[in-house]
Amino acid sequence: MVVVTAKAQSIDKVLGLHIAKVDDYITKPFGPQELLESVEKILGPGQ
Repeated sequence: MVVVTAKAQSIDKVLGLHIAKVDDYITKPFGPQELLESVEKILGPGQ
């Protein structure tokens, strides 16, 4: 699961990654390449 959020404080990222067990945590604003890289990291290249 990828979380896209406006909460950019480091505690929010820690809570998301370690407690909620999400695969990636992207903060706004982000570019399309960053989102694509996150999804590819989870699914694997070429998926």
